[in-house]
Amino acid sequence: MKMVRLRLKLLRLSTFIIAFILVQQAFGQQLTKTAEYTLSDKPVAASIDRTGNIYFGYGNGDVTKYSQKGELLYTFSPPKRFNITLLESWLGLKTFVYSAPYQEYYFLDRFMNSSERYSVSATSGLDFSGLATIENDRTLWSFNTTTQTLSKQDLIINEVIFENRLNLILNVDELNPTFIRAYQNLIFIADPNYGIAVFDNLGSYLETIPAKGVAFFSFYKDQLIYHTDGKLTLKHIYNQQKKEVKTDLSFGFVLMENNQLFGVTANKLQVFSITY
Repeated sequence: MKMVRLRLKLLRLSTFIIAFILVQQAFGQQLTKTAEYTLSDKPVAASIDRTGNIYFGYGNGDVTKYSQKGELLYTFSPPKRFNITLLESWLGLKTFVYSAPYQEYYFLDRFMNSSERYSVSATSGLDFSGLATIENDRTLWSFNTTTQTLSKQDLIINEVIFENRLNLILNVDELNPTFIRAYQNLIFIADPNYGIAVFDNLGSYLETIPAKGVAFFSFYKDQLIYHTDGKLTLKHIYNQQKKEVKTDLSFGFVLMENNQLFGVTANKLQVFSITY
C-alpha cells in the first residue's frame, strides 16, 4: 500500500513537472519593442507584402504603403468614397482592396495606381453580401452571408467554379465572418464566435482552429498569427505546433516579417523583435 501511494505521488510530481515545462515552452517567447510610428489615422484594414512593406486601409477609403522603418512610401485616395473592409498585398505586384458595403473590389499596382472597380455580384452572377479575397490573378474566393456559401470564382472566364454551404458543413446556425484569407492553397475564415475554419483549395472543410474572439489574422512562413486574450499565438499550419507570447497590449492587427512583429493599436504602428 505504501508503495502504491509512493508511485502515485511520483506520478503526480512527474505530471506537474511536464506540465510546467510545457507552459514554460509555450510562453518562453519574448517581445522586445524596437520602434513606434504614428499613422495618419486609425486603420480599418492591414496587410503586408512579400518584401515587408505594410499597407493600411482607412475609413475614408485611403490606402497607405509604409516601409518596415515606418516611412510613408505612397498614399492612394479614391476619387469617390470606398469603405474598405479587407486588403491583400501578398500577391506581390498587386494589392487587392475590397469593400463589403459596396461589394466591390479594385487593384493597386506597386506605385498605388488604381484599376477600375469590379463587382463581386457581377462576377458571380448572384446577389452577394459578405467577404471576398484574392488567391491569385484569376481566382477570387468569397463568402456570402445571405446564402452562407463559400464560392471560388474564375475571374478570367467570369464563372463560379464551385460553392459550398458552410453553415451546414460546420453544423452552425449562421456564420458572420470578419476576415478571409487564401494562403498556401488553403482558405482561412475567421468568425469570432466560432474560431478560424480552414478549407483546402477545392473548398473541402479541414478543421476549425479554436480561436474565438479573433477578428484578424496573418501569416509568416508556415505560421498562422493572431492575437487574443492577452497573448500572441503563432500556430504552424501543418504540424499543429503552437507558440504563445503573453502581452498586455491589445492589437487590432498583427503582421510579421523576418522575426519582426508589427502590431497596430489605434493609430500607432509598434515594432517588436521576437525571440523563440
